[in-house]
Amino acid sequence: MVDVPRYREELSCDCPTPGAEEIRSARVLYRMIKGPVPTERDFDSFRKRNPNRALLETSKLECFYRGLSLFIDAETARIRTQRRMSKYRICKVSLQKGAGMLFQAGEQDGHFTWWPYSDFKILDYCEVVQDV
Repeated sequence: MVDVPRYREELSCDCPTPGAEEIRSARVLYRMIKGPVPTERDFDSFRKRNPNRALLETSKLECFYRGLSLFIDAETARIRTQRRMSKYRICKVSLQKGAGMLFQAGEQDGHFTWWPYSDFKILDYCEVVQDV
């Protein structure tokens, strides 16, 4: 019997999206957070923060709404989110083997979508590195 991974959020059967890869080795990515100290709420998906919003037309788009945005470096995180998150902080997230599934849409973009496994203790691997 094959173990099916459990994610932090309920995902449809076609999520994570094709092309996503399991995190098999350590890597560092960055995420915007609200306060001076990371909280679980900083790692809620768009869908979890907006449960009453209409579901998206396609399950692929809905899948991305249930993932978390991460960025290749702190500068990309700051630039990509500066208008809507100007008072946020940048958190360095040290992903480890078994942290979940990761998708990068384009190499030039610097943006990743991460679907964390439910047993990955995100806050143990998150460190604030700068204010925006």
